[in-house]
Amino acid sequence: MASPQQLALWEFLRAQREIAAREAEAKEALRAVHRRPINLRRHEVTTAASALRGAKLSALLEGDDASRHTTSYSLLTEEKLQGVARNFLRAPAQVCAQLDVLCGGEGKARHPERIHGLARLAGDVEGQVLYPQIVHGEVLGRKIFGPRSGQVARVAARLAAVASGFDPRGLAVPEVYLHRHARRYAEVMGAWEDGPAAAVEFLLEAWIAGAAEAESIAAEAAGA
Repeated sequence: MASPQQLALWEFLRAQREIAAREAEAKEALRAVHRRPINLRRHEVTTAASALRGAKLSALLEGDDASRHTTSYSLLTEEKLQGVARNFLRAPAQVCAQLDVLCGGEGKARHPERIHGLARLAGDVEGQVLYPQIVHGEVLGRKIFGPRSGQVARVAARLAAVASGFDPRGLAVPEVYLHRHARRYAEVMGAWEDGPAAAVEFLLEAWIAGAAEAESIAAEAAGA
């Protein structure tokens, strides 16, 4: 069950006007890119391209070799995406543990109750833009998987976005913005417990930029 603190966080974030404005902008940007003909006919191509770009940028953020990030981001490719996303809603702790193993860890969370609580929050997330941002913040902001928390958080947030219907085909590449603003990303995540609103607003901006990157991927795929 979600903790009272997590439920309070959800309600607090929903009441923020700035966040509501960013939510609406992010929703429309994602809806527009999902309507592109290439994403209706051949989304497996654009989904794969999005996962690959995300993996490369995630590796750059961490200063890692790209191969390890490609392994975890493989869960975002067409053949695995929908099944793993459904599992995430039912058992986020299990999927996050799997991600941690793919990232080189042991699959053990430092604050398992926070991860289990995400399942309760997922009870009514259809169309909810906030859910992926809370997933991202809880995992990375609390360093739940130690030094692998960033990588786990980014993939988990994208799975949550698919599962909630915010980005149902996994087209956006929010990592573009996260990499471009790496210092700010570290700052807002470091202040997650005391300032979640600033972090969520920043993450929503990343999804808006990620939708623009998805538009670029769609244009490239349509012209191929």
